[in-house]
Amino acid sequence: MPKPQRFQGEYVNHDRPEWRPILAMVGPELTGWFMWMGELELSDGVRAHAYKHQSTRRYLHIATDGRTFFYDWDGKTISDDPCDYVETPRINALSAVFRGWRTMLSRDEAKTIWPLVDAAWDVAKAGGTFEVDPQELELQRVYEQRQDEAEAA
Repeated sequence: MPKPQRFQGEYVNHDRPEWRPILAMVGPELTGWFMWMGELELSDGVRAHAYKHQSTRRYLHIATDGRTFFYDWDGKTISDDPCDYVETPRINALSAVFRGWRTMLSRDEAKTIWPLVDAAWDVAKAGGTFEVDPQELELQRVYEQRQDEAEAA
């Protein structure tokens, strides 16, 4: 098994959310459960976005080229030289971000939401992505604008 790729990363944007990577990864229904936390530039020059799940409070780091990463904050997550971001298969990233969520949901919520999680896992296992609807991107932009206006009031 090849050694995981490791990258340093630095945040370069906290102002302009980008929803395309998370929409492509989990689909529009699950995207609403995530908060965009910022954009970083990895040491290989690729940009990645950090999304935090509202319930599990776990992060999903998705590069614009579709790769996913774990943040290795202390160098102990994967024993090797300390580094910021470790590339991981998408299915592993999704499993980590959703771990424990099912127990936080009511029975009715689980019946509605868990098939969406299963669909995201199936797409990740197949190496695919969800199609990103331009209207969904516009809805996310409007939502962000409304949040900004509410915070300013």
